[in-house]
Amino acid sequence: IKKEIVDKGEKFVEVKVIGRQFFWTFRYPGKDGKFGTSDDFDLGNALVVPENHYVFVKLTSGDTLHSLFIPNVRIKYDAIPGRETHLWFKPTKTGVYEIACAELCGDMHYRMKAYLVVLSEKDYKKWIEEAPYEVSVLKDFEEKFAKK
Repeated sequence: IKKEIVDKGEKFVEVKVIGRQFFWTFRYPGKDGKFGTSDDFDLGNALVVPENHYVFVKLTSGDTLHSLFIPNVRIKYDAIPGRETHLWFKPTKTGVYEIACAELCGDMHYRMKAYLVVLSEKDYKKWIEEAPYEVSVLKDFEEKFAKK
């Protein structure tokens, strides 16, 4: 589907997601839009995306089986060590939504909670321009961006 979206000129963003005991890392390509460059940055437990854009995710695990579960966008995919799974979704409403691990991944599994933060296109552009961030929880995100 990515090729079709690119060929049509539709808007999209890419994010790498790594499940680890017991948190999610969301890796962004930075201002240049390319992974593997010096402006790449990671967010812990906060997936920030623009409204009405396709979001292409490269999902993996750094340790054991995890399952990325974002019920508000109807996503549930397994994160497997050594394997990269490709998935996509298109959020259509701004807001903050829960992300969970739906695979029992160890004794602290219950703490694997993250948030999907859907911003307007204007707010997302402002947010990405001010990157990189060092954010570990939604509270940090709200203090550094949402309440400005």
